[in-house]
Formats: sequence, structure tokens, C-alpha cells
Amino acid sequence: MSAIKPIDSDDSNNRRESFRIDDTVELKIRVLDEESLQNISADFDAFRLRYGLKSHMQNQRNVRKPQLIRIRKTHPDVAEYLEGLELQFTQLAERLDQSSDVSGGCTTITCCANLSSEGIQFVSDHPPLQGQHLEISMELSTSNTQVVMLGEVLRVEAQEDDRFTVSVAYTHIHSDDTEALVRHMARLQQIVLQARRGAVASS
Repeated sequence: MSAIKPIDSDDSNNRRESFRIDDTVELKIRVLDEESLQNISADFDAFRLRYGLKSHMQNQRNVRKPQLIRIRKTHPDVAEYLEGLELQFTQLAERLDQSSDVSGGCTTITCCANLSSEGIQFVSDHPPLQGQHLEISMELSTSNTQVVMLGEVLRVEAQEDDRFTVSVAYTHIHSDDTEALVRHMARLQQIVLQARRGAVASS
């Protein structure tokens, strides 16, 4: 898997869809039977909120950050009040997360995954079967945002080391989580490019 896939198209949607980058992540994966898939699909937004309220609040805070910066410049007392409210909401969401068991039955693996806004590819010792549906969640290291999505296994390819490369296409993902993934990948690309420039400068 290449670290960064070149982007040739000038169209922003094509750029977002074709952009892929490698990242070391901790994945929580659960194979879904037909009943679980139908129950979650019936109201995916509600499932997502139950899965990670704290992460949802963090994601919304990142989205609202530019506006809060502008408010702080002109009305620092209002900004302080809003930040206090956000902290209380985040703490409440954390307590609700701790009492929730929606992630029960998940397998946790740490691996180098190839990320995109439309799917994920990862290596596993005990892979799911082609055609199975998965619940996948991960925490994005650049923002501490947890995203959760449903996906279908498109391919399972054996490697020489007796492990398997698993390719998954997302079937259900919230637009906020898509945006969080895109921001995360852009930040990772920036880090990679800065490291390359530093290596060139020091050589």
C-alpha cells in the first residue's frame, strides 16, 4: 500500500474520493449478522450517537472552532461561557459513553490501515469473509475524534506471511465522520510532507 496516492483531478469531489493515505490505527471491528445490520441501518444516526457521544461532541467542537475564535476576539466573556458549556456537554457525553455497551463483541486490532473517505484496507490474522458486513470504529489521532461506520468486505487477499489484506467499502458513514476523516488525512499528508522537506534540508 502506498503512503500517498497522487491526485490528478482538479474536481474537489474526485480529489476527496481518490485521496488515500496510510495510518497506524486501532480498529474495533464487529461482524454483523443480518438482524444486527438491519437494526443499525434502520436508524444509523441514532446508533452513531449512542456509539460515541463524547467523540461527536469533540467533532462538533472542531467544526465550530473558527467561529469560537472570532467570538473570542470581540466577546471574550461570551466565548468563555460557550467553552464552559461545551466542557459540561463533553463530560456528560463521556459518562453516557462509559455506561453504553454498543461496542460489545468487537475485535480490536492495531495495524497500518490504508484510509480513504469511501473505504479502508487493513491487514488481519483472522479476516472476515468476503461479502460480510462489518461495524468498524477508530479514533483519529490528529483530532482525538472517534468515527464509526458500516462496511462490506469486498476482497480478502492472502499474504506471504499467512496474514490477509482486507478491503472494505463503507456502506453507512455520517457526513460529519467523512469530514473528520478528510481533515485527518489532510493533516497526515501535511505531516508527511513536512518530514520530507526536513529530511531534504538536512541532507
